[in-house]
Amino acid sequence: MTSALLACLVIQGPTTPIYVDGEGYLRFMVEGKVAFRREASLSINQGVLSDERGNPIAPRVNVMADAEKLEIDLEGNVVALAHGSKLSLGRIVLTVFSGSQPAGPADGYAIARDRGSLVDPGSGAAGVIRTGRRGQTPAGKATLPANRTSPARGSEASVSSDPTIRVRAFAPVEGPQIFLGDVADLEGVGSQQDALAAVSLGDSPALGVERVLDKMRIEGRLRMAGFDPRKFTLIVPAAAKVVRKGNAVEHQQFVDKALDSLKTQGGPNLTWRPATTLGPMTVPVGKIELVVEQVSATRQTASVKVAVFVDSKRFNSRTLSFSGTSNVATVPSGATVTVRVRSNAAAIEVPGRLRSAAGVGDAVTVNATYGGQNVTLTGTLISPSVVEVKL
Repeated sequence: MTSALLACLVIQGPTTPIYVDGEGYLRFMVEGKVAFRREASLSINQGVLSDERGNPIAPRVNVMADAEKLEIDLEGNVVALAHGSKLSLGRIVLTVFSGSQPAGPADGYAIARDRGSLVDPGSGAAGVIRTGRRGQTPAGKATLPANRTSPARGSEASVSSDPTIRVRAFAPVEGPQIFLGDVADLEGVGSQQDALAAVSLGDSPALGVERVLDKMRIEGRLRMAGFDPRKFTLIVPAAAKVVRKGNAVEHQQFVDKALDSLKTQGGPNLTWRPATTLGPMTVPVGKIELVVEQVSATRQTASVKVAVFVDSKRFNSRTLSFSGTSNVATVPSGATVTVRVRSNAAAIEVPGRLRSAAGVGDAVTVNATYGGQNVTLTGTLISPSVVEVKL
């Protein structure tokens, strides 16, 4: 997701005020100890990103001397612009406290008695980083997908007295991202309907995988998009799940496609049967086409690779194994047959007997009377009563 750039810190220029829109605290090193603030004015002090008192942010973010300006996005990423190029310098980290909150402020800083948790901005209830003073209209706005409108800020008068975001317990989504409008019913939100529906909740899960939505994640994403979650009644069922929409390609469809390619393998008297049965394959929504990519066959076994294309793009493949069974009954050992001996264009026929049981198409050995002598010949059983020998 592309975050909107909210702060531009010009080197040697005035300090830039920022604040945390959420429950997190900014971290600064003050006399060797970590102290906390909800808001501060950032500047560059001796090549380090610091507050207006010169105390560096923790962890330190070093800034090169030739940086022309800095950019800080909603998620705390700090990027320097130098000589027309952008370079990532680091990330501002927040602290969230589950128990007692830091006391103070003492001399402008709050001191914590309990150990908090380090959290990236934009995660859950930690909140996001905004420029300006708390209570003012944020300076920037988040980037939204095409054909979706931006959040209408300062327009609470157009929202009903009890706006509600009601997340569904189970929601299938189709695109690469999860949008709030895909998984929730938006009630009484007035003119903010489209903007709320456009709030991204992250990437869609892979096909066949469920993703759980939790309240903290949704609140964090609302803040990133410029909404105050406290102004909505947010209802999220326990273990609310999102799945990726897809189509099922049944195993029999793979089998049928493979059998079409095996019609010329083994002759008309051979029947191919699948060696295994698998479940359906779930593929993305779109136009599905099955394509045989590879066939490997002997007289009695075969392997066929069938690929799935969705909207002309290869998605996956499945390799199927088959066994071949002759449709003609086995001729028993000792059966009387006609032995047809061919030599170039000439051919003669003599009586003979099979030395072992065989099926049509098999190589066989026969005892025959040829030229007044008893001989053993090798040929092919071309029918239940004829063996053809080529000299």
